[in-house]
Amino acid sequence: MNVWITNFIQVLPKSKVKPLKIQTMSNNLNLLLILSFFAGGVLFVLMAMKEIFKLLNTFKVDIQMLTSKGFMPVRGTPQSNGYDCFLNISRITKEVLGDKYQYIRGCSIKTDMDGRKTLTIKSQGKVIIPLGFRFKLPDTISVDVLHRSGFALKTDYIIPNSPGLVDTDYRGEVCVILRNISDEPIIIKDFERICQIAFVRRPNVVLRSVDNIDTTGTVRGINGHGHTNNKTL
Repeated sequence: MNVWITNFIQVLPKSKVKPLKIQTMSNNLNLLLILSFFAGGVLFVLMAMKEIFKLLNTFKVDIQMLTSKGFMPVRGTPQSNGYDCFLNISRITKEVLGDKYQYIRGCSIKTDMDGRKTLTIKSQGKVIIPLGFRFKLPDTISVDVLHRSGFALKTDYIIPNSPGLVDTDYRGEVCVILRNISDEPIIIKDFERICQIAFVRRPNVVLRSVDNIDTTGTVRGINGHGHTNNKTL
């Protein structure tokens, strides 16, 4: 490398390069080359660590679709945390719900002129809706069933037990409970997005029984239920 640099410098006009500076320029170029290789190595290590972290935080979840007419949960964008779930009216049957079928008395199912079905939830009515799939979850993962902000903005409905918790060891069909809290009926079209699910990592907690817990070790202590409402910000 030093020979190449020396030969290159020697062919330059002598008025522009002084012979005494040849060795200094060569050393500087070598140092620059070493720093470039070092920076490239650091960048490679950082990129590798990012991919390893991504792999360590990626969990494979088995999902089984229980109907050929349904849609798998989908993310609205590649970085969305929630997976949108769709109404599948064909799942709201006595055969699917079994004993839970008694809880759909607050709704009715109709077919439009174009042949598309709709679900109407009466005022103050409540209904349990099977979502058409089930999971086999890893030991440290559970699922929360949540509102969709857009659907909640357009309609006066709530998920009474939100977030609805799907336990790790549950193998049945995932369902959502909807309640209409308005004075008017809510009409939902078949295959409309009605809720979302989020996968949550759960720690393995072991409860330990003790004789006493110190209630004076924090600012709040035993105070709750609006205790901080009157505090000045």
